[in-house]
Amino acid sequence: MIYRLAVATLLPVIVYVLVGLSRKSRAQNIDEYFVYGKTVSTMDYANTSVGYALQMAAIFLFAYWGARFGIGGLWTPLFWMLGFGLLYKLLPKFMSYHTKSGTMHEFLAQTFGAGPSLQFIAALATIFGLWGTMMAEIDYTLQIYAPFLTRPLFQYILGAAFLIFGVSYIVAYGFKAEVNTERVQVPVAYACLIAVLILTVPSVWLNGNPKSYTVTVTLLATTLVLMIVAKVRINMPKPFTDRQVFIPILGLIGLFFVHEWLSKHFLAMQGHNATILNAPLREQFRAQGLLTLVSLFLANALWMPVDLSTWQRIASVHKGNNDDDLLNRLRRGTWRVMLESPASWCLGVVLGLIIQGGGFLKPGQDASEGLTAFASVLASQGVSTPAAWLSSWLYPIFVAACVAIMLSTVDSIISAIAFTACKDLPPYRTMTSIRSARVWTVVIMLVGLVVYPILRQTLGANLQTILYTAYSCQLSLVVVTILALYQRRLDKRAAILSVVLGLVATGLSGYFATKSSNPDIGVLPPIFAIVGAAAGYLIGIRPTIPVVARSSTT
Repeated sequence: MIYRLAVATLLPVIVYVLVGLSRKSRAQNIDEYFVYGKTVSTMDYANTSVGYALQMAAIFLFAYWGARFGIGGLWTPLFWMLGFGLLYKLLPKFMSYHTKSGTMHEFLAQTFGAGPSLQFIAALATIFGLWGTMMAEIDYTLQIYAPFLTRPLFQYILGAAFLIFGVSYIVAYGFKAEVNTERVQVPVAYACLIAVLILTVPSVWLNGNPKSYTVTVTLLATTLVLMIVAKVRINMPKPFTDRQVFIPILGLIGLFFVHEWLSKHFLAMQGHNATILNAPLREQFRAQGLLTLVSLFLANALWMPVDLSTWQRIASVHKGNNDDDLLNRLRRGTWRVMLESPASWCLGVVLGLIIQGGGFLKPGQDASEGLTAFASVLASQGVSTPAAWLSSWLYPIFVAACVAIMLSTVDSIISAIAFTACKDLPPYRTMTSIRSARVWTVVIMLVGLVVYPILRQTLGANLQTILYTAYSCQLSLVVVTILALYQRRLDKRAAILSVVLGLVATGLSGYFATKSSNPDIGVLPPIFAIVGAAAGYLIGIRPTIPVVARSSTT
């Protein structure tokens, strides 16, 4: 098993190396290094967007929510879909940004007339958010190695190796190689993850009950259909141009055969144990609580406008003949992502339902340990599959999926960090060399390797709190970003104060979350970030005094 584990870990790495060594992936200038020379196709724009959003953090959290809340775990994919709906509506506002070569922060500074001060503060908010998300992504991935890496030191070494590889790859090849890699890496992640889900569904049949099995299989099938619709829709009238569409199609076929195998050979062995899906549907949807749902809504529905990686991908899309062509390309790509990305998150909910209904959790074991428990059972070959030899490959396949997902997300984040490091951090000058970006990116990586474990140990923060707080740093930009896109009520003093108070509120809420055992406190950072940013803008904005024309008397 150790040999297979090593091969599974190295497989996504090898894919990256092979793509990076290709001549087509070598950036020839700074525009290719950061935005692929603005020549990215609609399909690649959608593909990189899906790959960026398909995160190990998402898989972990949705598996946790699915195992604990059942169907209630679907709230966040719905909010995420609404977020892409907002981006779709805002796309016409991005046309003026696309004509420039700067970052989101530079666009904000120019729009508000605030100069380097707003640009620098906004960049810090993004870097804090991306850095924390990147480190948490690696941390989540390490949990699947728990059956073999029991010592924290070994986990740290492996995590450092992942980070060093990701940074080295982006420093060497840039965003151009990242886009090219996603053409292979995203299908690898999809195929491996879907295969594992299909082959572990029998556990719900044997250890759950008929209702749990039916709901789990129906949700998985619906998710695959949604992915097919998204992929076919973007390529009309040639629906099968993107060969990735065959992955969910083959997944549906495989799911059908597994169901037939269970019905034929295990009909009398179907379980009758209660699961979370036996709870009333209303309770499942209300289980997370109103405050948590409000926080998740704000964090997901308002995420796209403040995400630097989203701006970077928009800037990279080929314009075509005019703005109408560009807008059409962006809308087609965003429409696909609006369906496919939430569907990919639903795969995490399905995983949670399998973990809870399939007996992967030991009696009394918390749902937050579900992914580790799932990996442990797979590693011990304790899953019944249609062919005996398949059970010995489930764990390596799952590891390959997780590493592919993690590297895809981490490299997207590192590319965005390099983008803002070059454009938004001192020295402020027009650059034709990418040396400054490379230096800043390496420095941020080294800081991450040292500071992140210290924060984890000193503050005792769990991964969910770290992720919430990191995301919320970027949410402190939501007020100034929306106003800049709409060109409304622009005030540079208010813009700076908005970002500063948003960051302060985020930091305070994150600190209180680490000190409190109340789970409601842990979901406050997104709310605090947005409220703080709004309050800062309202406090800082200068009142507009209307000019009243004098009336003359004769």
